[in-house]
Amino acid sequence: MSRRALTPLEIPYVLTGTTSSGSFTVRGPMDAGRLARAYADLRREHPVLAGRIEAHDHGFDLIAPDAGPDEATAP
Repeated sequence: MSRRALTPLEIPYVLTGTTSSGSFTVRGPMDAGRLARAYADLRREHPVLAGRIEAHDHGFDLIAPDAGPDEATAP
């Protein structure tokens, strides 16, 4: 796992509980398995998406896996 301190620009999001998200509308059939595999591919390409924030006495750290999930464990 890699670990780094949050930057001064990231800390306010933690302190205020702000979450960034998006949504989209799908028309027609959707293949849930294909969508899950695409999300697993995205996490393999960008492991920080599977990271978490940990508080400590001196601030906050972002802890992220060094690699995304492997094919066998990814949904």
